[in-house]
Amino acid sequence: MCILGAKVPVLNNSPIKAIAFDLDGTVLTPEKKITPKTIEMIRRIAGLGILTVVATGRSLETAIPYTSCLQLALPLICYNGACARDLGRNVDLWHETMGIEAFHDLLTIPRKPSVHLQLFIQHSLYFEKGGEYADHLEPLSSLLGKVVDFQTLPRQPLTKAMFIGPHEDTLGISQTISKHFPNTLDVVYSHKDYLEVMPAGINKGAALARLLNGYEITAEQTMAFGDGDNDLEMLTWAGHGVAMGNASPRVQAAVARKTGRNDAEGVANYLEAYFGL
Repeated sequence: MCILGAKVPVLNNSPIKAIAFDLDGTVLTPEKKITPKTIEMIRRIAGLGILTVVATGRSLETAIPYTSCLQLALPLICYNGACARDLGRNVDLWHETMGIEAFHDLLTIPRKPSVHLQLFIQHSLYFEKGGEYADHLEPLSSLLGKVVDFQTLPRQPLTKAMFIGPHEDTLGISQTISKHFPNTLDVVYSHKDYLEVMPAGINKGAALARLLNGYEITAEQTMAFGDGDNDLEMLTWAGHGVAMGNASPRVQAAVARKTGRNDAEGVANYLEAYFGL
């Protein structure tokens, strides 16, 4: 899976100084792999002196196998922007959490048996019995997470919560959170069956702007690739946002630039053509 491209000289005459990549549905194929061509193009872009950033809704632990495949000490935005990690120094640049009262609030929201709740606390994943098999997009979660009784788990600040279940069964939960907690919690669908809950104001766009400000890189100097509703703020903040061919209807409508699908190396082909690689 990790076939690396050749190094190229550092020479970047492009106005683009940073590129952010989503993982699922964007860089990753439906089989959850990064193709050799995609790896080569990203590494060649980094060799041009362009800052490469991964921005994902995944947890740190489930994102690391893919960032490691690239063999680049790149910054990682995870949990939809709640955390940024310096992979070179292996430290969090920031880690935003919900107020401790959100722990209780989320547990009291009525949900059908078809909907499972996952809680992310300080890079650890927790779910109740049965919930470990809910995440069909990342089966590794069942091995990395811990089965607990939520009622006996000590109340503590949450990085992210995720309700997994049929879209029609989570819509009511989304509406409840938006109505009753508009100033403390934000919700977004990263997949039609995945309703994600973060601290208010947290999204990939805000996180990317915060990260790149430290490098003195502006929105106009930034390219970004994504496919899901949770990529929308990032794609519209970046001066050069690119929607995948398999992107959600909201993303397709909001983002003018398009590339191919994730199962047809859409990211690699766009980079190859844009930078003349």
